[in-house]
Amino acid sequence: YNSAISACAKGQQWTKALEVLAQISGSTLQPGVVGFNAALSACEQGQQWEQALQLIRDVALRRLWADTVTWSAAISSCGARQQWTRALQLLVQMQSETTAPNVITYNAVITACQRGLQWMLALQHLEELCMAALVPSVVSYSAAISACEPEASWRQALGLLAAMRSRGIPPNVVACNVAMGVLAKGQQWEQG
Repeated sequence: YNSAISACAKGQQWTKALEVLAQISGSTLQPGVVGFNAALSACEQGQQWEQALQLIRDVALRRLWADTVTWSAAISSCGARQQWTRALQLLVQMQSETTAPNVITYNAVITACQRGLQWMLALQHLEELCMAALVPSVVSYSAAISACEPEASWRQALGLLAAMRSRGIPPNVVACNVAMGVLAKGQQWEQG
């Protein structure tokens, strides 16, 4: 059944994934965390944050241990629909249940903040990622730079590009284009 739910997720069929999960729940078999993770992934793909929150509740009700994949998928689902406050609440809940976030989790949080126009929170969580002794990725930095764009926070964007280079992370096309957009919006095109 995990494979069927995963196939639904890959095919962006979140309703079918939830139907398969429900069928399993109604049988003698009980879905495990892997099945819920696959369903959460389907909700993430379908931008169904409310369904993702329900799945997190179901995991807890079944006394299953929500792992990093579980939390990250739920956070991504919220972030995809600009539910940044819910994404942050999930991060806090995750940490209170002693599940350590990884780079993917933080990327989801930073992206949720970026989509919610919360650039300062995005930068705060990038810093938290680094303080947790995790290695940020190009996605981490690209999302944080992108968060700076609506406010034309060009100094922060340039600082993030410099931080990428100092960590040995080569900026990709996305990071450079977003940084150029921030500079243009801040009318600082000469800085780039």
